[in-house]
Amino acid sequence: IGLAAICLALGAAISWQVADWAVGPIERLTARLANWAPDEGRAAPASDEESRLLGAFARVQDRFEQAIAREREFIANLGHEIRTPLAALRTDLELLEPAVDPAQKPRLQRALAAVDAIAGALESARSLLRERRVAAQPVDLARCVDDAWASLQALPGAERLAFANEVVPGTIVEADRHALLTILRNLFRNAVEHAAPARCAVRYVDGAIEVADDGPGIAPEDLPFVFDRYYRGRMLDTAEAAPDGERGLGLAIARQVADLNGWQLAVEPASARDRRYAQGTRFILRLGPN
Repeated sequence: IGLAAICLALGAAISWQVADWAVGPIERLTARLANWAPDEGRAAPASDEESRLLGAFARVQDRFEQAIAREREFIANLGHEIRTPLAALRTDLELLEPAVDPAQKPRLQRALAAVDAIAGALESARSLLRERRVAAQPVDLARCVDDAWASLQALPGAERLAFANEVVPGTIVEADRHALLTILRNLFRNAVEHAAPARCAVRYVDGAIEVADDGPGIAPEDLPFVFDRYYRGRMLDTAEAAPDGERGLGLAIARQVADLNGWQLAVEPASARDRRYAQGTRFILRLGPN
C-alpha cells in the first residue's frame, strides 16, 4: 500500500509538471494579453513557446495599429478637405438669404441645417477617433432639438413623421453640442425609417432626454441588440433606399458617441412608463452618470 501511494504521488507530480510545461506558457501569455493595451511595450518572453506566440500576436498588433493610424489619417485629411468648402458654401447660402423668395426660405434653411449637420458629423468623427471628450458647454436644448430635426427635413419619409419638440424653451444642459446633435439626428432618423407613419415627441424629464414614438415598436427579442452594428433585426425593416453599408449603423453610432461622453443611452417600449402609448419605442439619453 505504501509503495502504491508513493507511485501515485509521484505520478501526480510528474503529470502536474508535464501539464505546467505544456499549458503554462499559454496561461502566462493569456494573463499578459488580458491586460494588454495598444501602446504598451512588450516584455521579454520567458520561453521559446511564449516567444513564438507573442511574436504572432505582435504581428497582428502591428497590423491593427497601422489600420487605426490609416483611419485616423484619413478622417483628418477628409475633415481638412471638406471643412473649407463647407464654410464657403455656408457663407454663400447666408448671402443668398436676403434675395430668396420668402416661399423658398424654408428650403434655404434646410440647406443651411444640412451643412451644419455635415460639419457636426465631422467633428464627432474626429472625437471618436481621438477617443477624447470635448469640453462641455451650455447648450440650449430646445434649439438643439429643432436644429437636429431641421437637418433631416430632406430625408425621404420625413413628412410621414409628426414631430413634436416638447422641451421647455430656455432649458440649458451642459454638453458637447456636436455630440448631442449626432445622437439626436440618429434617433430621429431611426424614427423616420422604422416608426413612420407615427408621432415622435422629444421631452426633457428628470435630467434625461426622451425620444418616444407611437410606431410599431421593436420586438422584445430585438431590444437588447438594437445598438449592435449591422444587427439583422434592424436591417430587415430598414428603408430599402439605404445602402447596405449604412444599415444598422445609426443607433450604434449614437451609443458610441454617448459612451465616449460618459452618457447613458437606453431603449425601452414606449408604454413602459407612459400609458398614453399603446405601442412604440422610447430612447432615453441621460447626460451624466446615473
